[in-house]
Amino acid sequence: MNSEMNLDHCKIENGKAIKKVLDNQLAPIIIECKKTFWGSENCVDCRLILRESDRILLFHAIEKQWNIDGMIIEPPMFTIATYWIDRPYNLYCWFNKDGSYVAAYFNVVELPGYRFENNTLIYYDLVLDVLVRPNQRPVVLDMDELSSTDKVTSAHAKHVSESLLKSAGRIVNENLSTLPMWLR
Repeated sequence: MNSEMNLDHCKIENGKAIKKVLDNQLAPIIIECKKTFWGSENCVDCRLILRESDRILLFHAIEKQWNIDGMIIEPPMFTIATYWIDRPYNLYCWFNKDGSYVAAYFNVVELPGYRFENNTLIYYDLVLDVLVRPNQRPVVLDMDELSSTDKVTSAHAKHVSESLLKSAGRIVNENLSTLPMWLR
């Protein structure tokens, strides 16, 4: 299956309004806490967009510049992140301030995909990531770090990333099409 995609047309039409709505405290603050295989943690404040039985959507305003495989993600861009309880990955979709789609990024995670405790969404990042840029094939990132993990983690991360290479475009498109109507 071809996982290339053309999302040049994809835009969150009221992207400017999202931050205003969320910052006016109409959406509760949720802490996203990423725990890594090596025991470190990175926690950030997000805004809850949607919580369903098997999926959570969070909004996060990009606060500092990141270089991801030569692509710059920086303020005033924002992330709409999707976490599934039953999938071995989560998905960050990045947008410009005007709501235009930039790229997507999958984190390979331990199952269950997250747990929710005391207003904190916690997930366990298992080293590999898959970057999906418009009109390009997805690429697996951080393969060099996999050698320092155990065999079970390595096998799981490789399996998930190989599967994502085949289906990432479809998953991103499906995810974007199922965002709440007020985001589209």
